[in-house]
Amino acid sequence: MVYKIQSNNTKTQLFRVAKNLLRIVPVQNWPHMVEQITVHELKAKIERGDNFILLDVRTHNELDICRFENALHIPLHELARRFVELDPNAEIIITCHHGGRSQQAAYFLLQKGFRNVSNLVGGIDAWAALIDTAMARY
Repeated sequence: MVYKIQSNNTKTQLFRVAKNLLRIVPVQNWPHMVEQITVHELKAKIERGDNFILLDVRTHNELDICRFENALHIPLHELARRFVELDPNAEIIITCHHGGRSQQAAYFLLQKGFRNVSNLVGGIDAWAALIDTAMARY
């Protein structure tokens, strides 16, 4: 388990208190963990021609700066009413600017019964920095 901390009694006691207060459970037992995918893994999926939906949850204004060509665009603030447009059995990779909003969107979809949902770590900014350096950044 990940519960081991240095043998210093003070640290161990503080950890036990925090563990009890927060009701910490091992990560593998969390019911709705959002899988994370790197930009390198996404690039490999694209190159292999894997079948998935790339969902961009950024605003319309952000799309004017840069975008993934084949991404489906549903801004995060519209996802609660538009998630029915998505196939709950499809693999869905969600992106935003840095990965925060896409993480929220992924968690939302998991709560709605979607099971094959991933968050793009670092979002489109990581893609522009590491994969497509010609892409505009903001």
